[in-house]
Amino acid sequence: MAVLDPVKLIIDNFEPGLTEALSSENGPDETMGKREIPFC
Repeated sequence: MAVLDPVKLIIDNFEPGLTEALSSENGPDETMGKREIPFC
């Protein structure tokens, strides 16, 4: 799978130095667990 025509996204109200964690599943079912992805 690939992104052929990406959309440019500019976030201008996110404070510099601030980090938030996004939760994501590792696979299609819950037995594969979850992970935290840093957004900074």
